[in-house]
Amino acid sequence: GTFHWNEWFEYTRDDHADLYTGVILEGPHNWLFRPVAELYYDKDFAGTSTESALIGAIWTLRESFVLDAAVRGAVGEAKALEVRLGLTWAMRMFEPR
Repeated sequence: GTFHWNEWFEYTRDDHADLYTGVILEGPHNWLFRPVAELYYDKDFAGTSTESALIGAIWTLRESFVLDAAVRGAVGEAKALEVRLGLTWAMRMFEPR
């Protein structure tokens, strides 16, 4: 499986500090269907915060063609319920020597 941890601090154009923390977990790369989950917390020090959770799956049809689907929910200032669909299509641009 794969574990991603993302952390960043930024200073916005509105002169506010913002801190983002995120964790993504993916099932083993060699599985045809890989489960995926994501949790994140975003804090704008001007007073708002958002907590979010996502659960979904990644389907590898070929090494060069991958589909993914997930449902995400968020609470806090940015309340949301989303359905996400995506695809990754890779093609070789240059042949190795």
